[in-house]
Amino acid sequence: TKQEPRGTGTTTYGITLARSQPLPEEVTVDEIEAFAKVRLHPRAPNAIRLNRVPEIRIKRFLKRVVGEPYEFKDWGGEKNDLYTNKFLFRGSRRTAAFAIKGRATSGPLTPKKMGKNGDQIGRLLSSEAQLFFVVYHSKVDQAIHEQLRAYALGRALGGNRVFYGVIDGSDLARLIHAYASEFRAAARG
Repeated sequence: TKQEPRGTGTTTYGITLARSQPLPEEVTVDEIEAFAKVRLHPRAPNAIRLNRVPEIRIKRFLKRVVGEPYEFKDWGGEKNDLYTNKFLFRGSRRTAAFAIKGRATSGPLTPKKMGKNGDQIGRLLSSEAQLFFVVYHSKVDQAIHEQLRAYALGRALGGNRVFYGVIDGSDLARLIHAYASEFRAAARG
Protein backbone atom coordinates (compact mmCIF):
# COMPACT_ATOMS: atom_id res chain seq x y z
CA THR A 1 0.00 0.00 0.00
CA LYS A 2 1.00 3.61 -0.34
CA GLN A 3 0.77 4.15 3.41
CA GLU A 4 2.77 1.12 4.53
CA PRO A 5 5.11 -0.24 1.88
CA ARG A 6 6.37 -3.78 2.37
CA GLY A 7 9.48 -5.01 0.66
CA THR A 8 9.83 -8.53 -0.59
CA GLY A 9 13.59 -8.96 0.01
CA THR A 10 16.37 -7.72 2.25
CA THR A 11 19.35 -5.62 1.36
CA THR A 12 22.59 -5.75 3.34
CA TYR A 13 25.16 -3.00 3.15
CA GLY A 14 28.74 -3.58 4.36
CA ILE A 15 30.89 -0.67 5.40
CA THR A 16 34.62 -1.17 5.86
CA LEU A 17 36.71 1.50 7.51
CA ALA A 18 40.46 1.52 7.22
CA ARG A 19 42.26 1.72 10.56
CA SER A 20 43.66 5.21 10.59
CA GLN A 21 45.70 4.81 13.77
CA PRO A 22 48.06 1.97 14.62
CA LEU A 23 47.41 0.39 18.00
CA PRO A 24 50.23 0.36 20.55
CA GLU A 25 51.82 -3.00 21.17
CA GLU A 26 53.23 -4.45 24.38
CA VAL A 27 56.56 -6.25 23.89
CA THR A 28 58.77 -8.37 26.15
CA VAL A 29 62.54 -8.71 26.44
CA ASP A 30 62.33 -11.94 24.44
CA GLU A 31 61.13 -10.05 21.33
CA ILE A 32 63.95 -7.51 21.23
CA GLU A 33 67.11 -8.01 19.16
CA ALA A 34 69.07 -5.70 21.47
CA PHE A 35 68.47 -8.31 24.21
CA ALA A 36 68.87 -11.41 21.99
CA LYS A 37 71.01 -13.40 24.46
CA VAL A 38 68.16 -13.40 27.01
CA ARG A 39 66.37 -16.06 24.94
CA LEU A 40 69.04 -18.53 26.06
CA HIS A 41 67.95 -17.98 29.67
CA PRO A 42 64.21 -18.72 29.97
CA ARG A 43 64.23 -18.57 33.78
CA ALA A 44 65.64 -16.04 36.18
CA PRO A 45 68.49 -17.25 38.39
CA ASN A 46 67.70 -17.10 42.11
CA ALA A 47 71.11 -15.88 43.30
CA ILE A 48 70.78 -12.25 42.15
CA ARG A 49 69.55 -9.81 44.86
CA LEU A 50 68.39 -6.96 42.66
CA ASN A 51 66.82 -4.89 45.42
CA ARG A 52 70.38 -4.00 46.52
CA VAL A 53 71.60 -2.88 43.09
CA PRO A 54 71.82 0.92 42.66
CA GLU A 55 69.76 2.47 39.86
CA ILE A 56 72.89 3.95 38.27
CA ARG A 57 74.36 0.47 37.83
CA ILE A 58 71.20 -0.77 36.10
CA LYS A 59 71.34 2.27 33.82
CA ARG A 60 75.04 1.67 33.00
CA PHE A 61 74.28 -1.99 32.39
CA LEU A 62 71.44 -1.25 29.94
CA LYS A 63 73.63 1.33 28.16
CA ARG A 64 76.37 -1.28 27.68
CA VAL A 65 73.97 -3.92 26.37
CA VAL A 66 72.33 -1.48 23.93
CA GLY A 67 75.61 0.16 22.91
CA GLU A 68 74.82 3.70 24.07
CA PRO A 69 78.10 5.55 24.82
CA TYR A 70 76.74 8.83 26.21
CA GLU A 71 75.95 9.82 29.79
CA PHE A 72 72.49 10.82 31.03
CA LYS A 73 72.37 12.83 34.25
CA ASP A 74 69.46 12.30 36.63
CA TRP A 75 67.41 15.28 37.77
CA GLY A 76 63.97 15.70 39.34
CA GLY A 77 61.76 16.50 36.33
CA GLU A 78 63.42 14.26 33.75
CA LYS A 79 61.29 12.57 31.11
CA ASN A 80 63.33 9.38 31.20
CA ASP A 81 66.40 7.80 32.79
CA LEU A 82 67.86 6.47 29.56
CA TYR A 83 67.19 7.63 26.01
CA THR A 84 68.87 6.01 23.01
CA ASN A 85 68.51 5.71 19.25
CA LYS A 86 70.73 2.62 19.17
CA PHE A 87 68.04 0.15 20.22
CA LEU A 88 67.71 -2.83 17.85
CA PHE A 89 64.12 -3.93 17.38
CA ARG A 90 62.48 -5.81 14.50
CA GLY A 91 65.43 -5.42 12.18
CA SER A 92 66.07 -1.68 12.67
CA ARG A 93 67.60 0.82 15.00
CA ARG A 94 64.86 2.55 16.95
CA THR A 95 64.61 5.21 19.61
CA ALA A 96 63.83 3.92 23.08
CA ALA A 97 63.19 5.59 26.44
CA PHE A 98 63.49 3.88 29.82
CA ALA A 99 62.18 4.74 33.28
CA ILE A 100 64.33 2.87 35.81
CA LYS A 101 63.27 2.43 39.42
CA GLY A 102 66.13 1.43 41.72
CA ARG A 103 66.67 0.19 45.23
CA ALA A 104 65.16 3.33 46.78
CA THR A 105 61.77 1.90 45.77
CA SER A 106 60.54 -1.21 47.58
CA GLY A 107 57.59 -3.57 47.33
CA PRO A 108 55.52 -4.04 44.18
CA LEU A 109 55.86 -1.11 41.77
CA THR A 110 52.60 0.85 41.50
CA PRO A 111 51.80 4.13 39.69
CA LYS A 112 51.97 5.94 43.05
CA LYS A 113 55.70 5.10 43.22
CA MET A 114 56.37 6.45 39.73
CA GLY A 115 57.59 9.98 40.44
CA LYS A 116 56.78 12.43 43.20
CA ASN A 117 53.36 13.13 41.68
CA GLY A 118 52.80 9.68 40.16
CA ASP A 119 53.36 11.19 36.71
CA GLN A 120 56.56 9.46 35.62
CA ILE A 121 54.86 7.23 33.04
CA GLY A 122 53.19 10.27 31.47
CA ARG A 123 56.55 12.05 31.29
CA LEU A 124 58.21 8.92 29.89
CA LEU A 125 55.72 8.66 27.07
CA SER A 126 56.10 12.34 26.23
CA SER A 127 59.64 11.50 25.03
CA GLU A 128 60.17 11.39 21.27
CA ALA A 129 60.67 7.63 21.05
CA GLN A 130 59.02 4.55 19.59
CA LEU A 131 59.71 2.14 22.45
CA PHE A 132 59.07 2.81 26.13
CA PHE A 133 60.09 0.64 29.08
CA VAL A 134 59.63 0.64 32.82
CA VAL A 135 62.46 -1.26 34.55
CA TYR A 136 62.18 -2.44 38.16
CA HIS A 137 64.03 -4.92 40.37
CA SER A 138 60.93 -6.72 41.65
CA LYS A 139 57.21 -7.24 40.93
CA VAL A 140 55.42 -4.69 38.75
CA ASP A 141 51.72 -4.16 39.47
CA GLN A 142 49.15 -4.65 36.71
CA ALA A 143 48.23 -0.96 37.00
CA ILE A 144 51.65 -0.03 35.55
CA HIS A 145 50.92 -2.11 32.43
CA GLU A 146 47.49 -0.49 32.15
CA GLN A 147 48.86 3.03 32.57
CA LEU A 148 51.58 2.38 29.97
CA ARG A 149 48.93 1.17 27.52
CA ALA A 150 46.68 4.19 28.17
CA TYR A 151 49.50 6.66 27.51
CA ALA A 152 50.67 4.62 24.50
CA LEU A 153 47.15 4.83 23.05
CA GLY A 154 47.32 8.61 23.41
CA ARG A 155 50.62 8.71 21.50
CA ALA A 156 49.23 6.39 18.82
CA LEU A 157 46.37 8.84 18.17
CA GLY A 158 48.99 11.15 16.67
CA GLY A 159 49.78 8.51 14.05
CA ASN A 160 52.85 7.22 15.88
CA ARG A 161 53.80 3.54 15.99
CA VAL A 162 54.27 2.84 19.71
CA PHE A 163 55.72 -0.15 21.56
CA TYR A 164 55.93 -0.43 25.32
CA GLY A 165 56.99 -2.97 27.90
CA VAL A 166 57.88 -3.77 31.47
CA ILE A 167 61.17 -5.30 32.56
CA ASP A 168 60.36 -6.66 36.01
CA GLY A 169 62.72 -8.35 38.45
CA SER A 170 62.66 -11.77 36.80
CA ASP A 171 63.30 -10.36 33.30
CA LEU A 172 65.99 -8.05 34.66
CA ALA A 173 67.67 -11.04 36.35
CA ARG A 174 67.54 -12.94 33.04
CA LEU A 175 69.14 -9.97 31.26
CA ILE A 176 71.88 -9.73 33.88
CA HIS A 177 72.54 -13.46 33.64
CA ALA A 178 72.65 -13.29 29.82
CA TYR A 179 74.94 -10.24 29.81
CA ALA A 180 77.02 -10.98 32.92
CA SER A 181 80.21 -9.30 31.67
CA GLU A 182 78.30 -6.06 30.90
CA PHE A 183 76.76 -6.15 34.38
CA ARG A 184 80.19 -6.61 36.02
CA ALA A 185 81.58 -3.74 33.93
CA ALA A 186 78.64 -1.51 34.94
CA ALA A 187 79.77 -1.76 38.57
CA ARG A 188 83.05 -0.04 37.64
CA GLY A 189 81.38 2.84 35.85
